[in-house]
Amino acid sequence: MSKKTLTAIPSSTTDGEIEGSNPSPGYTIYKGVSTIGTSNPYRRAVNLWGVDNQLNKTTEECQELIEAIDIHRFMTDNDDTWWDILEEAVDVYIMVRQIKEIFGEADFSKMLELKMNKFQHYMDNPKKYLNSINAEKGENMCDKTVWRFPLRLTDEQVIQVPKDAEILCVKNQEGSLQIYAEVERDTLSFDHYTIYILGTGRDKTFNATYLDTVLMADGDLVWHIYYSRFAPE
Repeated sequence: MSKKTLTAIPSSTTDGEIEGSNPSPGYTIYKGVSTIGTSNPYRRAVNLWGVDNQLNKTTEECQELIEAIDIHRFMTDNDDTWWDILEEAVDVYIMVRQIKEIFGEADFSKMLELKMNKFQHYMDNPKKYLNSINAEKGENMCDKTVWRFPLRLTDEQVIQVPKDAEILCVKNQEGSLQIYAEVERDTLSFDHYTIYILGTGRDKTFNATYLDTVLMADGDLVWHIYYSRFAPE
């Protein structure tokens, strides 16, 4: 597929429309730019803030959606997390619509058709698809990976972790506590763990296994994390 340099997405200032600044010079995209006028809010956003900025924004929104899904999957009291997933998914959708404007209607539609045909083939042949994935892994390829599980800063909480996972450590990631565990890639069952977060000098009133100590707020906060596995009623 041929490429060309994107200088600007057509814009006008009629009827109060916003004429945005050009994307970064020399930025290349696949041929074809949508001819929809600037009343389209997605096109106006790309014109106003530029291609590179909106692609960066897309990665931010995708990460926020991943975080929302992680919290929902691994928190047992997750009734309030559905709305968070919906909100972040809509943000991602808005960014994808802007990507559609960047690449153009024709090329975007072609890629969508290609992916949908592939998806439909997988749905019509699920066993064949799973067998091909297993074959690609190879006999000597490790079937384990490392997942992270977000924690709330509370004395006690319950999370779900894939069955037979190996709990590794807890880290402070940008002001958020995250448990890391080695898990089977294709596991479909989960264990429940009670996580205890204890501050230095506080009484330990529970029976659990020590996991890790984490510093936050430049060392002003010190948390000691314990865990115990249990079978839910």
